[in-house]
Amino acid sequence: MKNKKKLIIITSILAVGIPLLAIGTQTILRKVRDDYYKNQREQIEAEKAREKEEKARKIAEEKAEREKLLQQERAERERQLSEERAEKQQQAIERKVQKAKDKKEKVRITDVSSTYEPAPVPTVKRELTPEEMKRAKKALKAARASYFSGNKIAKPAKVPKSTDKITIKSDSKGNVEAVRHTKEQNDKAQKILKEIRESYYKDKNKK
Repeated sequence: MKNKKKLIIITSILAVGIPLLAIGTQTILRKVRDDYYKNQREQIEAEKAREKEEKARKIAEEKAEREKLLQQERAERERQLSEERAEKQQQAIERKVQKAKDKKEKVRITDVSSTYEPAPVPTVKRELTPEEMKRAKKALKAARASYFSGNKIAKPAKVPKSTDKITIKSDSKGNVEAVRHTKEQNDKAQKILKEIRESYYKDKNKK
């Protein structure tokens, strides 16, 4: 009778314990499975976060590199513009200096010309000889006739060659006057002019 009671108790315990054990096992397995999937999700999320962070870092680096290149290009353009402005300013200064130099040279030449301008060559007046008076009247008569007729001026009669220069003047009354420039006076004037030209070109060649 006692054995039967023990058997009933053991059977009851097994009948209750086995389902409880099965329930506990399923609970444990479910928890393990849930923990596994949870870890997988966390790892996936962490990987995505790292990828996102890496992508953001690369974008920031590329942006910084582009900004650096733009700054270098701007600096290069500024340098070129600065050099061009400096070159233009230098050219403007050189043109201004050259213009002032040319103006100064022109003023100096004008001053030299006015300073060294030879005095008018004095003339020697005298009365014409009867022969010269005759030739002068003949030449004037031929010139008037040629002017009014439209023909070329008749050549005056040949006169003996002379180193002096004679200028014949006449007024409305028919008076005739001869002005003689001697060769010595003409040579002196030419010599002064020659010295002025040589001095000017000599100073110019030195520069």
